[in-house]
Amino acid sequence: MGAEEDGERQASSSTQPAAESHDGEAVLKKLHILPLKEADKKIKGRQRMDFLAETLRQLRNTKATVCSGDLVRAKEAEFVVIKCDPPQGCLGMETDFFVDGAPVICFQKIQFSAWGPNTLSSEELFNDYVRPYFKGEYSPYGTAGVKRVRLLYTGQIVQVGEVCLQVEATEPQGLGMVSTDTEIFANWDTTPEFEKVHILPFMDTLPSAYQYELFGDYLKPYLMANQHRKYQHGDLFTYQGVQFKVVACEPPDVVARIGKSTTIFCQGHLTPTLRNLLPPHLMSQVAQLPQGLQMLLLSSERTTRELEDMLNHRRGLFQDAAWAFGESSPKAEVHVDRRLNVMGSGLQHKVFFRDFLELIRPLFATSDFAEQPRYIADTGCGDGSLLCQIYEFVKLQTPRGRALKEFPLTMIGIDLSASALAATADTLRARGVPHQLLEGDIGDPGGLCNELRRLNLDPRQTLHVRSFLDHDRPFRMPAHPLRAGSSRDLFVAHHFDQAVYLDRCGKVIKPVDIYQSLVEHFGRWADASGEHGLCILEAMLLDVPSTAKYFDENVSFHFDIEAALSRQYLVPPVANCMALAEAGLFSCTGDASSHCYPESGEYCRIMSQHVKRSSFSVRLAEFDDLAALVDLQQAAKVTSALEASPETLAARLLKAPLGVLVAECAGKLLGAAYTTRRVGPASSGIEAEPSQPSADHGDVLQLVALHALPEAPGVGSLLRDFLLQLAWVDPDVKSVVGLTRFDGWAASGLSQEDYMRRHVEGEVSDKVLAFHTQRGATVVKLVQDARLADVANQGAAVLIRYEPGRPQRERRVASRESQEATVDTVEAFVHEQLAKMDIQLKEADFAELGLDSLELAALRRSVEKRFGLHGDAAAATARELATSCFQGGSNLQRTDARAVVESFLQDFGEADSQASLAEMGLDSLDIARLRERLQARLSVQLSVEELAAAANVDSIIEAVRAKMLTATA
Repeated sequence: MGAEEDGERQASSSTQPAAESHDGEAVLKKLHILPLKEADKKIKGRQRMDFLAETLRQLRNTKATVCSGDLVRAKEAEFVVIKCDPPQGCLGMETDFFVDGAPVICFQKIQFSAWGPNTLSSEELFNDYVRPYFKGEYSPYGTAGVKRVRLLYTGQIVQVGEVCLQVEATEPQGLGMVSTDTEIFANWDTTPEFEKVHILPFMDTLPSAYQYELFGDYLKPYLMANQHRKYQHGDLFTYQGVQFKVVACEPPDVVARIGKSTTIFCQGHLTPTLRNLLPPHLMSQVAQLPQGLQMLLLSSERTTRELEDMLNHRRGLFQDAAWAFGESSPKAEVHVDRRLNVMGSGLQHKVFFRDFLELIRPLFATSDFAEQPRYIADTGCGDGSLLCQIYEFVKLQTPRGRALKEFPLTMIGIDLSASALAATADTLRARGVPHQLLEGDIGDPGGLCNELRRLNLDPRQTLHVRSFLDHDRPFRMPAHPLRAGSSRDLFVAHHFDQAVYLDRCGKVIKPVDIYQSLVEHFGRWADASGEHGLCILEAMLLDVPSTAKYFDENVSFHFDIEAALSRQYLVPPVANCMALAEAGLFSCTGDASSHCYPESGEYCRIMSQHVKRSSFSVRLAEFDDLAALVDLQQAAKVTSALEASPETLAARLLKAPLGVLVAECAGKLLGAAYTTRRVGPASSGIEAEPSQPSADHGDVLQLVALHALPEAPGVGSLLRDFLLQLAWVDPDVKSVVGLTRFDGWAASGLSQEDYMRRHVEGEVSDKVLAFHTQRGATVVKLVQDARLADVANQGAAVLIRYEPGRPQRERRVASRESQEATVDTVEAFVHEQLAKMDIQLKEADFAELGLDSLELAALRRSVEKRFGLHGDAAAATARELATSCFQGGSNLQRTDARAVVESFLQDFGEADSQASLAEMGLDSLDIARLRERLQARLSVQLSVEELAAAANVDSIIEAVRAKMLTATA
């Protein structure tokens, strides 16, 4: 029996009314009596009652008083009374006798520990408390004339005056007594008492059918019955079905008792999350795991026992890299618990799924329903969460949702795993989503299309989506290996120098084969994709310097190693973009940078894109392309001022082989972009034709030249956008610069400075400058004598600079802000809340609508939680309430820590102030976004580690407020 169960048993023992008395003495209802060990040997297997019957009859007839500890001699065998009910009385005809149990022993040794209000020496303890406890009528067994003994067992606590004695150990073990031969040891327990302790019940275990007083009915009885127990922060215990947890104690981080001087708090309750339910020893094990894995496990729906089993079965790395892969069929998954993987994916990917929906919105944003996708297929569908969210998004937030009866939308779940397909079926069926399911392999898109046709589903009318799957595809050796020494070979050597990959048997795969395999994989999907293209959400391989720099913000260090060992093929983000381009797949928006995570742009851990097949592809130029590049300049009608000689083009190809991109269709070059890398400030020392071009050193990417055939419209813009995307996802590139020229200055009659200024201010529009500025470039300055051959512009050039991703990021943030923080959107939200209260009169005063002060306060609170804005309590209408949120400037109103935090958490469901971020489903990237929100709104800097380690939302808010107070002080 465990300590908790024993404590509960003692605390809950009932007191029954005494039986009728004889001459004033209560009659015992029950009597438990056992032989001493030596007596048990004399009995030799005979019935104990045969020995006791005559003696018990005499005791009954004489109406002798009997109580626990009494020694009873029967036929030269000694017995001892173990327990009576009631505790003392005489035997009667109705008394029930119990003689089952192990015989009572005489201890050879017994060890006591003691505690009390005043510390005692061992001598004082023994002489003043232990020795007196075994004197008088309770003298040790063997003392002349002794008739009653004290029965003891390990863990038992007895009170002697103000001192508590606990039996720490006995020899031998069992129920027994002290004899004249027993060695007695006693020591003072120095375990302190808590000054304060806060103990909370789990809300799901509290009674709901009757009234109760938590402390008096539950907590106090347990503590009284378990005075010996030592507690620490996080301990759990149960009494009468109610489970409790020690959530705070003072002093902290110690093991102590709850004593008479301890102040006990029990206000509040706990939600039964896994983090709250874990005992301290399991939490300490979880704390040793990588942060990302901690967050995943604590956000899961597994039980405490399941988590404990998982921790107990952790294994070290195998000596052999093959670790049983070769022993299974090619489709078997021996490296992953697919059920846990499906569960974890659903938890971790929620934030990405929400942003993923915005990629899909344009496809369903018009009323031309016949041109929209009829099917959406998710390859690697997991538990169906993404398909479910997409369907409900289309249904509720796009025009197509109003026409689903006439133009139905069918969701298609595709997966190799039967458990994943079953989970998807459950998810979609529960939400009433029309769907089809089929087994399929992401590495065989042609086979998937054939299977769709077999089910009478048109692949051309299908939008394909997938999340975090391309890196987990079965590896196929490339059909067309890279040529050694080629630009593409050098590209792989530069970007994959820190990557390691294994095949199924544990042998190393060369990065060049990984890259070319990915290109061919995307090529097969380009052939299979219909007019609606692919929406791809994918994890990237993070380079070592970025992993080290942002170690606390992401799980790359752990995840990338695990992925490599489990035969997954993450690639750097630059390589992922280049592989798509080589397959002819390009972002539909030309703004892929707006879908990189984290959005701050320090590195790219995850990328989300909607790509469609183009009529051309983009690749790195080879030296063999020199003649074609010379011809392209002429065909593109490059002005003589910008035309490069064949020798110059050759130098670019030789010195910067990773810096020349070409757009190609059926072997014909349509356009080219020349770049170089440089070290130093982005606003000085720029040469129109760099004397020392390089493609792999420097944090500034210079666009040297870009041109395309006139008959290939859009190629030039696409090359520009693609270069910016590569710069955005390359952790080494901080800015992109270029020296461009005026197209219309010569005929303007203005000075070059004035012409340039007017273009910036929008008064004039220069076609060449606009090619850059409309894409987010900043005009830095006019550079005299930059290009002497440009006679039309008197040798001058304009220095422009891109900050990769920043314009797109700012537009995205601005879009979010405007969507969240306009008078109209706030008013519309208020109307939505009123509609939930069955109030439809939009223009009426709140008083006319019958809203009381509590309802109005709740309404303002909902606005605060949704937008992070404070409304005026005196506002009389929805419009006035919305307008009051912006009086004095919207940013001035967003200064409440709780409002900002809860506004951010709104996307993760109802904020629970007692829940941690992990319990609410936030991963490290979500927490990084929260950190950025706090910095932007409140100028508060908290690290991702601080936010992730916070016990709950309330503690985060307190930390933010403390930082704000420090800043203002």
